[in-house]
Amino acid sequence: MLSVNQAKKILFENVKKLSAVKRSVSEVSGYVSADNIKSPVDLPLFDQSAMDGFAVNFEPGRLNKEKIYFDIAGEIKAGDKPFGRLKKNTAVYIYTGAAVPVNTTCVVMQEKTEVENGKVYIQTDALLKGSNIRYKGSQIKKGKSALQKGFLLNPGAIGFLCSMGINNIRVTRKPTVSVLSTGNELQSSGIKLTPGKIYDSNSVMLKTAVNDNGFETSSVNSVEDDKKKLSKYISGMLTSSDVLIISGGISVGKYDLVRGILESYGVKELFYKVSQKPGKPLYAGKLKDKIIFALPGNPAASLVCFYEYVLPVLRKMSGYSEFELKKEMLPLAQNYEVKGIRDLFLKAYSSDGKVKILEGQGSDILRTFAEANALVYIKAGDRVISKGDLVETHLLKV
Repeated sequence: MLSVNQAKKILFENVKKLSAVKRSVSEVSGYVSADNIKSPVDLPLFDQSAMDGFAVNFEPGRLNKEKIYFDIAGEIKAGDKPFGRLKKNTAVYIYTGAAVPVNTTCVVMQEKTEVENGKVYIQTDALLKGSNIRYKGSQIKKGKSALQKGFLLNPGAIGFLCSMGINNIRVTRKPTVSVLSTGNELQSSGIKLTPGKIYDSNSVMLKTAVNDNGFETSSVNSVEDDKKKLSKYISGMLTSSDVLIISGGISVGKYDLVRGILESYGVKELFYKVSQKPGKPLYAGKLKDKIIFALPGNPAASLVCFYEYVLPVLRKMSGYSEFELKKEMLPLAQNYEVKGIRDLFLKAYSSDGKVKILEGQGSDILRTFAEANALVYIKAGDRVISKGDLVETHLLKV
């Protein structure tokens, strides 16, 4: 049986980044840039006022008084055509974002001014050369690197691209994902349960986990343990998806049919079973560049495997340079006794610079997963971890 590290190494080595596609800048948040992007313009595009106030042209020799006055030559709003040259010892009222006139010494915020009889009186301590002016190209020069290849695009990056007049860029395509939940015992929520049945939580849970992390599901289904029906669903999903997530049907029972069906379709098995708790009966396979997961049927185990194995694959396919969960070494909030020969992924809650392992660590228990924002990873071996000891903490949300 593989260790956690061995399984992840094999898996990630078999994941290929997807091809690049061209998309509108308005649609690329959460994608990864496929190219180095250079600025096509200077930014700001022109010398620009940083606030509402007065643009002034003054002679340094006049600064021997507490206040001095300037003739007001007009006003400039954001979007107005350039004013031209500003004569000495004159001022224009100017708004934030407007182009400052040629020969402007500085912009003075209006709170430092008084207007009377067509003149503006300005406190001399506010007349600082270059103050409150955003100079052309001070943010970025034309031709300089704006965003590097592999940059994860966020709202700030989108705004930056738009401010440079960039409409379309190439990004790495995100994988299409299909989810299939299996089991004769499963029944959709909202319908009265018949004896021996349980509500299907895994299909909706895994779909939500995929969507919540910025990826789309192309199909989500639940099917009973029937070889013919399972084969039909799996065949269709292998055709339409880059990543297939199957929940249940992967153990060694009479009705655990998934592994054999995948083999019949030519899926190459990367590994089956990992020395971990929960999630020992985890399967990963590959068909061309597609990755297929068969997760344990127990819901908490299934969700642990999603975060530790499936999500990193989705991210790596999408071009992320850092694709695994963010890891921090945090002090443990309580004593914790470790037993067993398998590595542990423990539902936990991180706050105030420490982490607490939650009650209810069973592979079937979702109640505490609803409270968790982290997984504590502990290597196998009998011992007691003391309060305050540092433990490897995998953050579910950053």
